[in-house]
Amino acid sequence: MEQKVKNHKTRRVYREEIISVIYPFELQDIKLDSNKIFDDFDLDNQQIKTIEFIEKHYDFFKNIIIPFLSENSNWNKIKPLIRSILLLGVFELNYLDKKIVINEFVEITKDFTLKGDKDFKLVNAILDKVSKYYEENLTNSKN
Repeated sequence: MEQKVKNHKTRRVYREEIISVIYPFELQDIKLDSNKIFDDFDLDNQQIKTIEFIEKHYDFFKNIIIPFLSENSNWNKIKPLIRSILLLGVFELNYLDKKIVINEFVEITKDFTLKGDKDFKLVNAILDKVSKYYEENLTNSKN
């Protein structure tokens, strides 16, 4: 049974709505601006706080992802939808079990992309590398 968040949305819907907010900004290659979204979406307070946090730390999350891209790729070559998924996924890796986060975002990617696309493999690889990066840096910062 899928976990429910406070207002009875499933965790999947909760995530998909946040991705749907981030996506238009990535698509238009403009800065995420939480002041411009709240009239267009039916978000709860936690979703708003999450988006505001991603907005505030956007460059940090982006700079965490970039080193794990292949030599043939860069941030702007990644599809805007995949960038949106990665931004939320990297945020969630800070708070939730990595296996759950990676699995969930791989499944969301599969749901949002065309059958046969391999974008889910990119999401899986990046989130896995970021989770290892977090583990190493959290371990080193505690020592």
